[in-house]
Amino acid sequence: MTRTLNRRKGALIATLLAILLALSLAGPALAATPETRDDFELGRFRDVSDFGDFSTPLNQSLAILALARADGTGPSEAAVHLLLAQQCDDGGFPSSFKAPSTAGAPACSSSVDTTAFAIQALNAVGETAAVEAAVTWLVGAQEESGVFGSPDGLNANSTGVAAVALDIGADLGVTGAAAARDDARDWIIGVQEGCDAPDDRAGVVPFNADTDGFLALATAQAIVGLTGGDLGTLDGTGHATTTPTNGCDEADPTLGDPEVAAAAWLTAALVDDQRIQSEFDGDFFDAPGPTIDALFAFASLGDELAGQEIDDITTWLETQVVGYTQGGGSDRYGGATAKLALGMVVAGVAPTDVDGTDLIAQLEALESTELGEVSVTCGDGPFAPGDDVECTIAGLLGGETVDVLVALNPTLLDEPTTADPEGTATFGFTLPDDATDQDSVTITVDGFGVERLAGLTLAITEPEPEPVVDDGDEVEVVEDDTTEEATEEEEDILPETGGTIALLILVGLAGLLAGTMTLRADRRRRGNVIA
Repeated sequence: MTRTLNRRKGALIATLLAILLALSLAGPALAATPETRDDFELGRFRDVSDFGDFSTPLNQSLAILALARADGTGPSEAAVHLLLAQQCDDGGFPSSFKAPSTAGAPACSSSVDTTAFAIQALNAVGETAAVEAAVTWLVGAQEESGVFGSPDGLNANSTGVAAVALDIGADLGVTGAAAARDDARDWIIGVQEGCDAPDDRAGVVPFNADTDGFLALATAQAIVGLTGGDLGTLDGTGHATTTPTNGCDEADPTLGDPEVAAAAWLTAALVDDQRIQSEFDGDFFDAPGPTIDALFAFASLGDELAGQEIDDITTWLETQVVGYTQGGGSDRYGGATAKLALGMVVAGVAPTDVDGTDLIAQLEALESTELGEVSVTCGDGPFAPGDDVECTIAGLLGGETVDVLVALNPTLLDEPTTADPEGTATFGFTLPDDATDQDSVTITVDGFGVERLAGLTLAITEPEPEPVVDDGDEVEVVEDDTTEEATEEEEDILPETGGTIALLILVGLAGLLAGTMTLRADRRRRGNVIA
């Protein structure tokens, strides 16, 4: 009996310890669990433009990295909290922000690229538990060959940035991270082209073995994967000006170190020794974003190489602030601002004064600190019984799902509706035929964690009865585009009709009198003859 009790106590203690351990590991994630719609918005770095908001968790990660590394207060608690709230149950991070939903938990599909950048950002601000969970997901997402993929397929870009994140995980002791990092690097080296490659392609890393893709971007991101170029610590200052080269000109041609050979190809790909260009439909365009990726790649080589390339790229990037981060008019791009600011930090240039622009202030100004007002409107009234009513909800978050209740007696509508990417949702209902002007319709919109996010009351107006035309009413007569009013009273009509009848009676009486007189005369004549 005593042994049984002891065993039960031991099992109970073990269970409690397991629960406490699980809670201790899950603490940061639980703290970031969204409780209201605010948690899906506050702290977000927006891309503000006429084309909509294209902010993403990946750009959120870049913003946190830039603010964490710039001199100042660092990223806000809300910004970090928002990124943490995006973490999926499996540990990875999605490519799009979750949207609040009263219909249930938002969908969450982990992305390799977003997860890799989120790991770097959260590691920079000390969110170790979330980082370890994300690295564990990455380990499980790797293909057996060592490659990682995106919706575009298995590729070097995703494999390169994943290798950086796995390197962080290996330093934290996450199970399987070191082996997964090594396998990823081996895959990159396996698709890298050697000295026998045609058209000066020695050292290049294509998108994958079957597709070139954007060669400069794939090669740049492969380099940081090979070197472990963590954006949370990457330093491009103080590099010697030695240009990277490969060993293909040697008597025994071999690439040499794969990352240096890749950097040699990337150096040759720079236009005017300072920028990367992209090609579209046969035309070439300057590409500041991939140029910053090239800067990161050169900075990751170590301080004995590529100092000149870093300086030349930085000088060109300083001229691209307006076009790259501001667009035109009131447009401001949070992701581009964050990436350029981070590039300046890596290159040793103060991001607070880049060609006269304070990139840090510009970035912080793009952070959402309060939610806008939500409103609901319904067509043009008045509304009569039997009318179809179409309504619009404005001011929601992109993809947000809210509950809509349209109450009369009975309820006319009770179901959720989801906003488009611009934050607009629509719904409709039909007013009952037996509604009267004594009734009114109450519309209530409830959001995630918020009752009566918006509301509206509609009055019902019964239609006026159509006028009945009686004698004595004014009648509108339209003829030859001319309107005239005619009032025909009974006394005006009867005299004309009565006059006609009187004339007929007089004529009849005259005829009767004439006939009588004729008959009397005839009788007199007859009497005279007999006598």
